[in-house]
Amino acid sequence: MKKNNFQFSTFNFQLKVIAAGIYILLAFTSQAQNIDSLYAVFSTSRGHTRIGSANEIMKYVYENDYFDPLITLKTDDDEAFILATVYDAMGSYFSYEKENFVKSTDFYRLSLVNYEKVGDAGAANLINGNIGSNYARTGDYENAVAYMMKCYEWEKSMGDSEGLGSTLNNLGVVYSQWDKPDMAIRFFEEAEMVERSLNRPMNYANRLAQLAREYSKIDNVSKALQLIKEALQYDEKIESKSLKESRIATHQTIMGDIYAESDSLANAADYYQKALSYFEKNEQHYYVATTLLQLGRLQVKAKRYSEAIVLFQRCEKIAEDNLYLRIQLDISILLSETYSRLEPNTMSYIYLKKYTELNDSIFNEASRQQISNFQVQYETAEKQLEIERQQSEIARQKTRQFIYIGGLIAAGLLLSLLAYIIVLRNRRNRLLAETNATKDKFFSIISHDLKNPVVLQRDSLQMITDYGDKMDADTLSEYHRKTLKLANGLFDLLTNAVKFTETGGNVSLKIAECSGKYTVTVSDTGTGMTPEQQQNLFRIDRQQTREGTAGEQSSGLGLIVCRDMLQKHGSTLKVESEEGKGSRFWFEM
Repeated sequence: MKKNNFQFSTFNFQLKVIAAGIYILLAFTSQAQNIDSLYAVFSTSRGHTRIGSANEIMKYVYENDYFDPLITLKTDDDEAFILATVYDAMGSYFSYEKENFVKSTDFYRLSLVNYEKVGDAGAANLINGNIGSNYARTGDYENAVAYMMKCYEWEKSMGDSEGLGSTLNNLGVVYSQWDKPDMAIRFFEEAEMVERSLNRPMNYANRLAQLAREYSKIDNVSKALQLIKEALQYDEKIESKSLKESRIATHQTIMGDIYAESDSLANAADYYQKALSYFEKNEQHYYVATTLLQLGRLQVKAKRYSEAIVLFQRCEKIAEDNLYLRIQLDISILLSETYSRLEPNTMSYIYLKKYTELNDSIFNEASRQQISNFQVQYETAEKQLEIERQQSEIARQKTRQFIYIGGLIAAGLLLSLLAYIIVLRNRRNRLLAETNATKDKFFSIISHDLKNPVVLQRDSLQMITDYGDKMDADTLSEYHRKTLKLANGLFDLLTNAVKFTETGGNVSLKIAECSGKYTVTVSDTGTGMTPEQQQNLFRIDRQQTREGTAGEQSSGLGLIVCRDMLQKHGSTLKVESEEGKGSRFWFEM
């Protein structure tokens, strides 16, 4: 994986033109086609065949200086690492060799997801930079800056000065192409400071050249010429002939820009032509297109419109062949404006229409990239499911291996369980006996509570019956009051519906007949019960003592007695209740 310093990334294409013969060119094309075949094998095969094709891809991009270092994958490598590495290599292939930046970005996105999955933050940072460079080449400067700023923040936090220098340069280039010279100068000057401290002469010369271009845009021609001449002095010291020529050509375009900004058209054209010759010889299509565009602008300034149109149309053809959308957009408006100066100017309208359509297509491309993001997420999820299925199969195999050992352990556990069951049964019988004793004691206490008021009522009534005709009115009335008080006390001890319903609430008794069966229902709008209270409602060993809404005492016996009486008559007491909303009790007979 390589740091994609996109301003000078086309230097890597020198390898493609070292052997200019037809035989080698054909061999190179054949090999490039083989990459697509290798990727098809990688995508559809498994095991050693899949890894073999992956390693052939890695070897190809390494030997052509698209990827560094050479990575050899193994079948037992983490799946996410394998995918991240191959997608990274394919992204480099489509960027450097095919100059298909849209497809390159698709592969880089897939790679990014998988590098993040394996936790390789350094590799993910490089991929973010490459995606940003690809966006810049297609004219989507906003996204280019967004991805490069991710690199800037990460490299700054890690103290990675070398990476930071390249990222600052790339940000400056994006803002330069975006026609924001003030921002470009800010980043180029910061990059110059970093490079000066790192003592990297060639990179330092690049920063000087970039600054020179931006100073010319703000009409500081003397500063611009000073900087570009200093950069060219560094270029002349380079020992490698091919690298020296490439760098000089790039800096000659900047010299041409400076002279063009100062209206020194002849000098500008001379430097552009020198650079164009090198770019065409080395098939650096992007720079051929941008240099033709600048030469065309010179012809427009000189009012040689026919010559300008010829240059613009050459640039247009290269931009269309290589999907340079931003260059296509610029050329369309330039051709429209240039044709408008000629008669007849029908072509001006045609190119204006094309400009509008391209502008829309750039917006649509952004939408397509968003859809691509969702597709990446979907494909990643599919891969994850496949990994999980494989892991599940491994787990099943391990389970089978432990079944035999588990069987032996289970036999021992079974014997232990039998012993435990015996102990548990004895304990349960003991608890059951204690529970029965508790119940008997509870009923004894409750029967005493019931017996006293009942006996007193009986004695009072017996006294009234035997001696009522001999009592005066006051004495008889006193016996009636006492009897009523005893009855009320017994009543308060037993009918829940009234006890737990506030004054003003409703208690209803309903008897309904259906097919020879009668359903008796008592409903109230009282305090209701919690789920825990309902669960323990009929448990005699868990006495539910609660006060009524008027402070009435409660033993918890009433409903137990009702349930037991109904069971003896072949029926069941049922209940439903909600705290704060009341209760409903019913049974059938």
